[in-house]
Amino acid sequence: MVAECAGLRDTYMGNSTLRPRDRLLGVASFQPAGSRELVDQIRRADESGATEAIMGRLFKHYGIVIDEAGKLKHALMTEYMTQ
Repeated sequence: MVAECAGLRDTYMGNSTLRPRDRLLGVASFQPAGSRELVDQIRRADESGATEAIMGRLFKHYGIVIDEAGKLKHALMTEYMTQ
């Protein structure tokens, strides 16, 4: 079954006319320094707590209650479930 699936993949995906274009796009868009900076910015935002505060205000605005369910885990409930 695995060999059959691999054969089908090669038949339908291996000969794709889009493959060279997709590879070229991947090579052209690869920017390790920019990617690293973006990941670092996301980590800093997560560590600062700013994202959590913003999400908390948004959830509250839409009537969603946040209940802590462990380290970095939250249960989201609508207000009508808590009354």
